[in-house]
Amino acid sequence: MNCDTTMKRVLALDNGRQPTGRTATHLRSCPRCNAEFARLQQALALQPGWEPKSIADGGLTERIMRSVRRRAQAHERRRTLFWSGYSKWIVSGTLIVTGMMTLPYSATLTGLRRVPGSRIDATLAVALGLILCSYIGIFIATHLADLMRLLRRHQQNTSCAPP
Repeated sequence: MNCDTTMKRVLALDNGRQPTGRTATHLRSCPRCNAEFARLQQALALQPGWEPKSIADGGLTERIMRSVRRRAQAHERRRTLFWSGYSKWIVSGTLIVTGMMTLPYSATLTGLRRVPGSRIDATLAVALGLILCSYIGIFIATHLADLMRLLRRHQQNTSCAPP
């Protein structure tokens, strides 16, 4: 084993573990690498609050897995909230559009059209347009962060990398 490989392996050691196998053999046989390893050990010992711990003692695996589970649960909650929040908007938007499409065929509106001088169609178009614009505006205002996140994700997926 050469010195470069040995030092890469020494630097990859975690939590104060000691080198084993061919790395340990090389450190014992090479004075230069042994001196460098000793300097690294001294430098670590001078760091405030640093003390070698084994993974089993520190519970590192458990902490990492707890963090992963928390993040997965938070992601699932966000996903659930996303669809439960949007389902209400989708249903109400569908009802508004359905109402706008069926209203011109209602008996009441047909009767109002027969009144001389009635401009009910223009008035109705303006009123329904205001309702639809208000609905869309409120939706965008209350979901702006989600919409921007979706837009950024879409732009990243569709952007072409320069050659």
